[in-house]
Amino acid sequence: MCAGVKGRLKSAVSYWASTLDVPQFTLDTISHGYRIPFASYPARCFLSNNLSALRQPDFVVHAISERFDSGCITEHSEPPFCVNPLTVPEGKTLRLLIDLRHVLNCHLVRFKFKCEDLRSLSQVLQEGHWFFTWDLKSGYHHVDTWYRHG
Repeated sequence: MCAGVKGRLKSAVSYWASTLDVPQFTLDTISHGYRIPFASYPARCFLSNNLSALRQPDFVVHAISERFDSGCITEHSEPPFCVNPLTVPEGKTLRLLIDLRHVLNCHLVRFKFKCEDLRSLSQVLQEGHWFFTWDLKSGYHHVDTWYRHG
């Protein structure tokens, strides 16, 4: 699980830099982890879990135990600055997520890119340009994260 994936991109950063000639932002993300672009920091908060997580207590305990055992999460003696609610979205398979929308979204830098249609997008992007999105649904353990408070 996490232990097998963590750090794999970072271990090949020289290949990314020399062979793929990627932008500095990409190299920085691979080398140091993804940094959430805060415009301001949220206030200290301790939010309760969402009803969807409360309805699935066995799954939540099992999912947390798996992540702890694999080294994806660690136990701390001090509470975090913000405790965000856990949620279990309804679907074919159960997934444990941290619901950051109420605390985090209003504190993010807003990057805007307006595109009227695909034709105008093809005028902006040229061969060799990079285009990416963050797949937070299935790739959330693939890019190391970095965080700092204060």
